[in-house]
Amino acid sequence: MISSILNEIMIYRKELTKDFDLLFSRGLSDDEISFLCKENKIKLNDEFKEIFKWKNGYIHHQEMNIGDYYLIPGFTIIPIEQSIKDHLLYYGINKKWKFMYPILLDFGGGYYCYNNNDKAIYNIIVDEGSVNKVFNNINNMLLYILESFKEKGFFISEDGYLEQNNIIIQKIALKHSDLQYWKDYL
Repeated sequence: MISSILNEIMIYRKELTKDFDLLFSRGLSDDEISFLCKENKIKLNDEFKEIFKWKNGYIHHQEMNIGDYYLIPGFTIIPIEQSIKDHLLYYGINKKWKFMYPILLDFGGGYYCYNNNDKAIYNIIVDEGSVNKVFNNINNMLLYILESFKEKGFFISEDGYLEQNNIIIQKIALKHSDLQYWKDYL
């Protein structure tokens, strides 16, 4: 189910930026992910792995702007190797990261993270130390992203940047999350 939602999201994202899917690495096999888990002495849930079986994050291109990589405004898919590295780094500094593995990265110290324990999605801003539960599971986050594209909550601005309409995305988020974060969003 996760990969089918991601495929649908990619269709909408490619409508806004034609070759957007070419900015991402191919998905990893079960064996490749298992090797990374074993090498780093971690265990990851299957639904988290499913993201990286679909696409393994962005591929850096010198000629591209950071905004070109955004799956949603401000955030791109992080490669699993970087997700594991960031998990290990920040867990060493802050025990709140014990079960946190980044899925989406904002290049400025913010993440949407999967909690490998409660399977929820958290928005984390490292410099501020803020940790907010935003979705109860990956599916709800992906359905929010998909619907935000369908309903034009995410769009390309006149100057060519991926932007969002906060009123629309808040309404959509509240359909997929009953959490206080979205109630207080605006």
